Amino acid sequence: MYKILFKFVLSFLVSSFLLMHLIGCAISPAPISDKSGDYEFAELLEEIRQKEKLPAIAASVIIDGDIYVKAVVGTRKYGTNNWVTLEDKFLIGSCGKAFTATLAAILINEGLLQWDTSVGEVFPEIKMHPEWVSITIQHLLTNRSGYADDSNSRLLPNDQIMPLWHDKNSPMDMRNGYMKIAINIKPRQPPNEVVIYANSGFLIAGVMLETVANKSFENLMQEKLFNPLALSTAGYGSPATIDPISQPYGHFANSAIQKDFPDYISPMGNVAISIIRQKQICQIISSFRNEILHELKISKSVDSPNKKQLFGII
Repeated sequence: MYKILFKFVLSFLVSSFLLMHLIGCAISPAPISDKSGDYEFAELLEEIRQKEKLPAIAASVIIDGDIYVKAVVGTRKYGTNNWVTLEDKFLIGSCGKAFTATLAAILINEGLLQWDTSVGEVFPEIKMHPEWVSITIQHLLTNRSGYADDSNSRLLPNDQIMPLWHDKNSPMDMRNGYMKIAINIKPRQPPNEVVIYANSGFLIAGVMLETVANKSFENLMQEKLFNPLALSTAGYGSPATIDPISQPYGHFANSAIQKDFPDYISPMGNVAISIIRQKQICQIISSFRNEILHELKISKSVDSPNKKQLFGII
C-alpha cells in the first residue's frame, strides 16, 4: 500500500530532476544509503531508474508547501560507481525560466523598467526588425511575443546557432550576439495574439534585464534571488563542469557529457540546484504565479496550443 500510494503521489505531485535518458544500456544497481534520503522512496526511484535505464534520479514530493519525502539514486557518471547524494546539483532545465521572470519582477519593483518596457526602448541604437520594436518584456516572459524559435534547434536557425553553440566570449557578450540575430528575424505573429513557446524570448528578456541594471544576468540572480533565499546550492551551468568528481554529468545515449549547454543560455533556464532546495523553487513559482496574475490581470483566453504556458511556469 505504501508503494502504491507513493506511485500515485509521484504521478501527480512529484517534481523531479532527471539526467538524460540512456537508450538501451544496462544499468548497474545503485546502493541506497543514508545519503540517498528516504529509504522506501529511494527504493521506488531505483525501480523506476532500472526500468527506464536512467543514470540517476532525484525527486521529492511536496505537499502544502513542505517537502514530504525526498531521495536520490544512481550514478553521477554512466559506467562508474560514483553515486549521487542529496547534496548533488541537477540542471532543472526550463523550470529556470521562472527564475528569469521572478528577477524581472524584482527589477520592475525597483523601478528599473516596467512590464510594458519594449525591446525598442531598451535597445534604441540596435538595428532590429520593425515588428520587434514594440514587443515588451511581458510579451517575452509570457511567450506572447509572436516570435517562434526554429522548429529543429528550438533556438535560432541551425546555420546561425551552430557558431554560437560553444562559449567563445563572456556570457554577456554571447547573449548580446544571439539577441542581435534574433531581433532581426520577423516574428511569426503580432504580439499578444497567440502563445508560442520560445527559448529565445527568455534570453532576450535576460539581456534587457542586464542592460537596465548594468550587471550580468548571473550576478543579478545571485544578488537578487539566490542570496536572499539562502539558495546556497543554486548556480548556473553544468554541475560537472565546476566539480567533475562530486557532481553529476549530463548524458546522451551511453555517453556522459561534462558540459550540457553553453553558459550564456542562463535566462532560458540553465539553473542547477540540489533536491533539498526544491521547496524554495516551488515557493518561487507558486508565489510569483499568484501575484503576477493578480497584478497584470492576465487573461488565459489568449489562443494557445498549450493554455498552461505563462511565464514558462503555469
